[in-house]
Amino acid sequence: MDLIYMDYNCFQRGFDDPRHIKIRIEALACEEIFSRSGGKLQLAWSFMHDDENMLCPFIERKLAVFGMKKLCQIHVSPVV
Repeated sequence: MDLIYMDYNCFQRGFDDPRHIKIRIEALACEEIFSRSGGKLQLAWSFMHDDENMLCPFIERKLAVFGMKKLCQIHVSPVV
């Protein structure tokens, strides 16, 4: 099983303007990776994703990303 760490921007990519082909392709790639989570892929969620998401000014995006957090099997905490 492969472990993938996706930057916070990947969780937000689906909200970007799909009229730009590059953004549309990246959003589709992110969706594909999310759809494979739990099968052949394990996703990692960092405590920094929580911090970045709390700073998001758009409540609908914030809630959607917190929902996607459930797709991540690995949760990385800060090292103390």
